[in-house]
Amino acid sequence: MLFRSRSTPEYVNMVPPVWTARLLNAAALGVADITNALKVTVTNECGHKLPTGYPEGRRVWLNVQFYNAANELLGESGAYDTNTGILTRDAEAKIYEVHPGVDTNISGLLGLDPAPSLHFVLNNKIYEDNRIPPRGFTNATFALFGGEPVGHHYDDGQYWDDTPYMLPAGTTRAEVKLYYQSTSKEFVEFLRDENHSTTNGQAMYDLWNNNGKCPPTLMKSATWVTAFLMQSAAFTETGRFRMEFLCRPGLSYTVQFRDSLTVGTWQNFAANGTLAATNSTGAFEDDFTAASSGGPSPTGARFYRMVYTQP
Repeated sequence: MLFRSRSTPEYVNMVPPVWTARLLNAAALGVADITNALKVTVTNECGHKLPTGYPEGRRVWLNVQFYNAANELLGESGAYDTNTGILTRDAEAKIYEVHPGVDTNISGLLGLDPAPSLHFVLNNKIYEDNRIPPRGFTNATFALFGGEPVGHHYDDGQYWDDTPYMLPAGTTRAEVKLYYQSTSKEFVEFLRDENHSTTNGQAMYDLWNNNGKCPPTLMKSATWVTAFLMQSAAFTETGRFRMEFLCRPGLSYTVQFRDSLTVGTWQNFAANGTLAATNSTGAFEDDFTAASSGGPSPTGARFYRMVYTQP
């Protein structure tokens, strides 16, 4: 936020640390699996909509980056370019914001199209508002003062929002970040271009452009890793069968085996059969002894599967 001193025309950046502390505690971020996709949940932890306040240019959004096992970036949603101030609005981007505008009842008088607008004092209609409601929210109560969601549904009592992201082929990790920004590039450019009487609009734009373009604040972050992905399977020099795989810390894995895909049932390993993942890599070995998997397979074949559950 920029403030201008009464005694000097210089602008200074004055963001009290307590504001940042409140911002960092304004939301919670969660990640979970759904069928062939990643679900990201943003929970509103404050007593008003997330975000709230002056609507033009103020926004909260999700940035999600997908990586493969070689740490190569496979895709990204909600990318922000710090050099240009441009937030990419891709097909899966989730940006929490409000879009006020001019309604048909006054558009003719103003000579403006009835549409979303950054003319703050002229706007008299909300065209879109997907901001997350606070605890205690009901649609009927918020409609009484014109604060109901527009273009996005929230159930009564809902103070969180779920967003699904399709996982690019080969994804083993996703980095999820929740950002807040108080002034967007579009709003600053609008103020600059609409100031026709003085050079203050250009001066304001230059301050924004030369001082980081109102860099977004990282509110929360979370990491998702795949629950299981086999990395290698081979016999060791001592004749053991060893499998190495990617796993998810916090999950419990059970190794099961059978000697035919059509006959018999899956059996748990007697030894080394339960693994509690503490990092993103795991492994197990079958030594084909009675204490491990009942001895050598009578069919000459052996099949394995991994069963994992949430703790």
